[in-house]
Amino acid sequence: LGALFAATTKEPIDLMLAFGMGALPIRELMGFLSIKARNSLQIGDSKTQIEPPNLHKLQGLDRMTIDRLDDEGITSVQHLAYFDPIKLLFRTNFEWKIILDFVDQAILYSYVGDKIDLLRPIGIRGAIEMCDLSYYLNEQEKISKGRAKNLLDTIAKKLGEDSLCLENLIKTIFDDLHVVFLRILWKEANPKDPEDSK
Repeated sequence: LGALFAATTKEPIDLMLAFGMGALPIRELMGFLSIKARNSLQIGDSKTQIEPPNLHKLQGLDRMTIDRLDDEGITSVQHLAYFDPIKLLFRTNFEWKIILDFVDQAILYSYVGDKIDLLRPIGIRGAIEMCDLSYYLNEQEKISKGRAKNLLDTIAKKLGEDSLCLENLIKTIFDDLHVVFLRILWKEANPKDPEDSK
């Protein structure tokens, strides 16, 4: 774009113009001009976003990452939660484990919303950690089961939910086919330590 504009001007302005166009944040500039034109002409935005942007609520998603996801049509946590992580690996330069972590967090956020901030200090960052509670609740050993029940009660209080409702939430997340798929991918990306098999 800079080269096209530069071709219409004389030296040394052409180089300055080309450099200036390259340095401008085109996405923001186009968005600003579009809003100004719509306001001036009193035209409604056909692509008005009802849900405010929320990708920034996930850990590790900075401005550059969010812009890159936007290039792939991922504009909300819900889009990220159910986007195919394998496609995302091939289309972006993100590391595989980071993609899995983003999707894992996005799925849990889709279920609990902003309350995800209350779960992180407990050690639950994503859907997989939430599903692990289901294993512990069904544990035969009384001590593990008791600890899991205490943790369930603590989480229920933090979320302001009844323990029974939380158990239903955990079961729903556990049965979510995308979470099942994600768990398989995560296990393959993180093979067990030899010590774990002892």
